Amino acid sequence: MKNFFLALLICAQSFVIAQTTCYDKATEFRNAKFDFDSVFIRIKQAQDMVIGCQMPNDSITTLQGKKKKISDYKGKPLVINFWYLHCPPCINEMPSFNELLKKYAGKMNILAISQDPKKQVEEFLTKHIFKAEIVSDAQAFIDRYNLGSGYPFTLVIDPKGKITRIISGGRETPDAQMDLFKEVSPLIDAMLTNKKN
Repeated sequence: MKNFFLALLICAQSFVIAQTTCYDKATEFRNAKFDFDSVFIRIKQAQDMVIGCQMPNDSITTLQGKKKKISDYKGKPLVINFWYLHCPPCINEMPSFNELLKKYAGKMNILAISQDPKKQVEEFLTKHIFKAEIVSDAQAFIDRYNLGSGYPFTLVIDPKGKITRIISGGRETPDAQMDLFKEVSPLIDAMLTNKKN
């Protein structure tokens, strides 16, 4: 019986290690030396490597000074968006995030991760409506988890903490403001339906 529990513990630890390192492997793969011609292929392959991966349980500090872990968001769909202040496509898709939070009020979370300093982000928010939970000064987090070829970069994570979709890039034209909402909304619907069953 003792051997059975020992074997079970080893298997559980192996599973946790495999789940927490898949993102690390994808980041390492993406950043490895390669020919310029293959850069976008390699980035796409790195993104594919993390689909179904458990999002690592890293720590963040929100603009309001709240210290949280990614696991604090389990139980609801989570969208993590990487953006910065001088990124027109990032700003253009903010209405999509606001609409998602309106449609799924209390049923999902959105984290907006920026490399910009807190003071600059706060000043930006006096002129722009962005209802997501915002993290500033997050260059280290971005370096670990942004597998995109540019900004914006978005991860859609299911209630169990697994990455289900990656959306890389965006457009800055007014007709594209709701593109992200149109792509993510059916995913959230499916997650919430599956959660009920």
